[in-house]
Amino acid sequence: MLDSCDFVAADKRLLTEALQEITWVAALKPSTCGLRAVDDDRRLIEEVQVLRLRLKAGRHPPRVVALCHRVVPYPVVLVIEAGASTSVSLANKRTADGTATGLVLDGVPVTIEAAAAPWKSAWLASLTMAHSGAADLGALYAAWWCSLVGAARAQRVAVFAVPRDAAAAATVLAELEALTDVQRELKKLQLAMKRETQMALRVELNAAIHAATTDLDDVQRRLLEMHR
Repeated sequence: MLDSCDFVAADKRLLTEALQEITWVAALKPSTCGLRAVDDDRRLIEEVQVLRLRLKAGRHPPRVVALCHRVVPYPVVLVIEAGASTSVSLANKRTADGTATGLVLDGVPVTIEAAAAPWKSAWLASLTMAHSGAADLGALYAAWWCSLVGAARAQRVAVFAVPRDAAAAATVLAELEALTDVQRELKKLQLAMKRETQMALRVELNAAIHAATTDLDDVQRRLLEMHR
């Protein structure tokens, strides 16, 4: 796989250090699933592939998953095994600029850990072809993408709902990114408070923590109210 891609040396080294095994699981094509291919100005989707990645022990950056999506010239469902955890990852793709064929990533992959959760059965049910109502492979992948975004939201607010379309899914992702940013800032402020001894600075930090906590509550509220 690495020999056939055009990655820079650093990316090839990253994959070599992270990947233990990559296994082809299935290919969804018009002849195997009954959905037609897609061929328009933005995409040429003749099949959707399902791959299983087994990662080596240790922590690996999200770029590993993005590179695995990039190396396959089709939309991919990645099932990622890392120790005892299993994750699922999808990434939207579009036709590369200036070329008639070939797909490139269109945005950042969405990856969630498929751990036990009260909402997991609802998420799995949303992945069926019957539930998607898709007429072609592109619509099927888009439905799965929205479902995975809904699962990413459910991991934060414990309520599962599928965004109605790609625009709604993008809004959810933006709010999830905002939530991560606020949580990171709040943690940094709380650590600073533990170290600070000067009263004046502690007063300033306390005000900043209060503001960040309010922002956190606002983002969580918006996420919870989405798609009700």
